[in-house]
Amino acid sequence: MRGLKYLIPVFISLLFVGLYELSWGWTFLIAITLINQANNYLGEFNAVELREELHYFNLNKGFQWLKMLSAIFFVAWNFWSYNFLMHNDLQVLDLVNFTISAAIINCTFSLSLAHDLLHKGQWFKSLWAQALLIFCGVPHFKNDHLFGHHQNASTDKDPSSAYKGQSYYSFILKLIPFRIQQSYTLNKAYPTAKQMWILLENYMLLGLMVLLYAGLIVLSPLASQMAIYLVVHAAFVYLMFEMSNYIQHYGLRREGATFSTAHAWDYLHKYSNYISYLLPLHSYHHANASTKKGIEIDENTVLPYCYYRMMMLALIPKLWFKKMDGLTAVKGKEIKPKMLSSTVKAACVAALLGISITSSAQHNFGIKYFGLSMHPRGDEQSHLMPYRLDDRGVLVVNFGGIASYQKYVYTNLLSFKLAQGIYTDSGGLISGHTHLGFRFRFIERGRHSAMFGFGPTMVYRRSWKVKEGYESTGLFKEKGNVQYLFVWYGGEIEYNYLLSDKLDLSINFLPGYPLVMSFGVGLRYWPGGFR
Repeated sequence: MRGLKYLIPVFISLLFVGLYELSWGWTFLIAITLINQANNYLGEFNAVELREELHYFNLNKGFQWLKMLSAIFFVAWNFWSYNFLMHNDLQVLDLVNFTISAAIINCTFSLSLAHDLLHKGQWFKSLWAQALLIFCGVPHFKNDHLFGHHQNASTDKDPSSAYKGQSYYSFILKLIPFRIQQSYTLNKAYPTAKQMWILLENYMLLGLMVLLYAGLIVLSPLASQMAIYLVVHAAFVYLMFEMSNYIQHYGLRREGATFSTAHAWDYLHKYSNYISYLLPLHSYHHANASTKKGIEIDENTVLPYCYYRMMMLALIPKLWFKKMDGLTAVKGKEIKPKMLSSTVKAACVAALLGISITSSAQHNFGIKYFGLSMHPRGDEQSHLMPYRLDDRGVLVVNFGGIASYQKYVYTNLLSFKLAQGIYTDSGGLISGHTHLGFRFRFIERGRHSAMFGFGPTMVYRRSWKVKEGYESTGLFKEKGNVQYLFVWYGGEIEYNYLLSDKLDLSINFLPGYPLVMSFGVGLRYWPGGFR
């Protein structure tokens, strides 16, 4: 049966169930990475195969029932995941693995299938699609997608169509408040006769999701585990979904023109399309090409890599721009999104501080020696670095330290951290940074633990203009004799070893790849003792 290849998502989801029932769940992410290599073996659609596949997928009546059965399966699969979490107390690392794996399944399979069913215009298909969207944590998707994105895709009216030169981080920070406003206030951009109904429906769907989540938490013997799963899973699915939008329309613009293959990025490999219900054939979906003859492949708008690899690339803006902005299709006007206002920044900082002040959880003070910087590819201005350990400036010694305060806001899992660093930079000049952010503990084994953190960071240094031969890279902004850089997504990975009840050894790594990575080592002191 031709449609059996679209049951691959069902088989992968059953593999997830089997591995967790056998306590081998930690191997699932490895397994799907290996399975994804099927892209190389199944190859790409040619123009003839593409026309036939689009026609079969959208118009074959028997296959439409197979998609409905798949939707019912994924509803049941989500209930299995809830039941599993209610009866299995997972360690932190296992819970992280379960949550991320489930989010990948729901975003790649459930959401893609729901997306297809929504476009069929039949109430019973829409009903099952909306059930899947509630499980995915995106109840607003239906109306936002049908009346917003599909009307304005690849135009300046659609914030989910990224501009050339817009990083994913800038894209998502601009998009989140837009989604909230568009979905939960009266939107005059929608058809006049449907504005109030859309608003009421969005609130009704949001209410159903809240009731479902609240019921699961109340009924679960492991309420905190269930709450963490529901929140983190929904956030992860949403961010992956928006990243797909970012990838699908990046740098492509149309000026009122009929949608064509020039207005969205496609990925032609068969396996990726089977598991995502042809969503990677994105321009053909927008152009409603299933019934059209003479469909051709536009090589100018074919993605260079599969979606998972493109997502990894999008997380590193410099590499993303280097790859994508050189493609011939990306020739639209480059528009830099406005920076967030100082009021918004202050509100974020105040929220972080508010959490710190109102929480009564344990806390610690830290001091680290900083340390060592690494430029993985070397640096063209290494001759300006007096404490480099090699000619290319791959390794550079720094002198200084970082003081920090950390307070846990949810058991021993989630914490808030304030850090202030003063040290010499790679050029031997005085520099520093101020960081506010969250830390999530993802490993805890005996005396060993590890944390991942992120949050806004301000980096500043004495201007390198005082150095003869210095050439600005444009990375830092200038003000007087100071250069500075504000980063919303500053990250940190930290390893800690418990020395005593009140003291532990701490080593941190700041992963600023590919420009600079740095290391520090020091101690953390727990006034109330470590618990």
